[in-house]
Amino acid sequence: MGINLFSQKEKPLTKVVNTFATIPLLEFKVVRFKDKTHKTPKFRYWIAFRIEDSTYCVLNTITSQIDYIARFYRNDDNGANSIVVIKDNEYNPPLDKLSYIDCNIKSSNYKTYKELADNIIDWEKGLESIPVNIPENIVNRIVDAILNSNHTSEDLKKLLRKKYQK
Repeated sequence: MGINLFSQKEKPLTKVVNTFATIPLLEFKVVRFKDKTHKTPKFRYWIAFRIEDSTYCVLNTITSQIDYIARFYRNDDNGANSIVVIKDNEYNPPLDKLSYIDCNIKSSNYKTYKELADNIIDWEKGLESIPVNIPENIVNRIVDAILNSNHTSEDLKKLLRKKYQK
């Protein structure tokens, strides 16, 4: 019988750090995990990017449920205009059907590694980093949607403009 050198809390945090610390600042990555705080927790895809070394931002899940987005932004035209549509097989793998990314970045989207490891990721399913790069045209649409959102802070918009709008 081997000796476990890590406590249960160290293993998830190590996995989160190893997954996200390798993402260059302000570059987009797709990850997959089950958010145990959701009303309907499922193993879902997420767009993630780091904004600094100890914090990163996770956009709302990548979803195929337009009714959810429509309900959420029914009285907010600007919020609805910051949704990126990924067509069937436009980014396959991992997305093989019509999908939507909510690019309205609110303060609730900012998570620390520790918060993710301890409170959000359901470790029975784990955390998966998707190795397929996001196509440039989708990245450009995500950046444009974030920049056009009234929900995204001006500080974050400034960082994204500096990186993506030469």
